[in-house]
Amino acid sequence: MEIVAEVRRGELIESYHWGSVAIVDSDGNLRYFHGKPLMYIHTRSSMKPFQALLPFITGAIEKFDITDEELAVITASHNGTDYHKELVLGILEKAGFTEDDLECGVHMPYDKETAERMMRNGEKPTPVRNNCSGKHAGMLISAKAMGVDHKGYRFPNHPVQNKIREIIRTFVGNKPIYEGIDGCGVPVFAIPLRDLAYMYAMLADPEKSPYPQYLARIQRAMKSYPVAVAGEGRFDTDIMRKVPGVVAKAGAEAVYGVAIPQLKMGLAIKIHDAGRRAVAPTVMHALDTLGILTKDMKDALRDWVMPPVKNNHGETVGHVHAVYSLKEV
Repeated sequence: MEIVAEVRRGELIESYHWGSVAIVDSDGNLRYFHGKPLMYIHTRSSMKPFQALLPFITGAIEKFDITDEELAVITASHNGTDYHKELVLGILEKAGFTEDDLECGVHMPYDKETAERMMRNGEKPTPVRNNCSGKHAGMLISAKAMGVDHKGYRFPNHPVQNKIREIIRTFVGNKPIYEGIDGCGVPVFAIPLRDLAYMYAMLADPEKSPYPQYLARIQRAMKSYPVAVAGEGRFDTDIMRKVPGVVAKAGAEAVYGVAIPQLKMGLAIKIHDAGRRAVAPTVMHALDTLGILTKDMKDALRDWVMPPVKNNHGETVGHVHAVYSLKEV
């Protein structure tokens, strides 16, 4: 493994993070890389923009009149705020479902204020607050549009998951696809990092993809409603707000994908030690190397370019720095 970032405290390097980076154009060419771009990685939630193709292909988007804002939350790993909750409930209501039909499991909202309010009020989290509830709502309405029993839609042998496999296969061809189970209970697909970057290149340049109209709308929805995709204080939301054009999506275990329409390229990274604090500086360094970032953008996103390390007094006592160089193919 090769180092992508170091953590400095005072005058010393205290820690390192290892990772890989792949940048692929919409013709499928690996253009730049660092580390091991051919390594298989579990894509985790970075696959959500492509799982969101399912309700298009099944006709659910049209049948249930899904808006761009609702589509954005279908791609989301959201903060679980009231805003996100109402978006997901709106999708479910259109298809005759309730949150009891969601099979994503339960956790407290990522949003600190929402979680603290719920704890003060004795309110227990329900599935709609799960960061993956939008994706699961998309699966539910797809099952309804397919005319199949929605119960157990999360399991690997359900028609919903079989259809998602077919979609992913259209991007990766005959390469092996390995599977596990994601945090929300649905199958998670492992593909080479460069193939994840290629999928994001398709999101950047939908006309080159197998699904030009659908990916164009997913791109538009994510760019138009970045708060729906993640939430306030989240890197996904901030980068899409402040770097025009790009579409970005995080995945657990320090995976990240970025579509770069102005270059018709896709970027994918994996921090192999799963250090999430290294994700943003690794992504920002790649975009800076590609010439995407202006000084104003870097200033506006400075805490993501070089995330501060703080002590218990809120004082900055160090920083996380990206220290790798991209190799051109």
